[in-house]
Amino acid sequence: MERIKSASKRGQAVYEKNGIIGLCDTRAENSGRQKEGKLTLEEKNARLESQINLLKAENELLKKIRFEERGMKK
Repeated sequence: MERIKSASKRGQAVYEKNGIIGLCDTRAENSGRQKEGKLTLEEKNARLESQINLLKAENELLKKIRFEERGMKK
């Protein structure tokens, strides 16, 4: 109950100080992660190339699994 009361008091104090804008959740804005739009073209290109390589490796693994499954059925 104490935690609920103290959270309520903090919320009321913020509302009185900043109004409804003070109650907005700003955790996503302050996470420290870099936004996608702030990347340079080289960084975007490198990210996309690594994603392509990952997908290629995943496809090769699935091909091997399917090939092994076909061998087991015969």
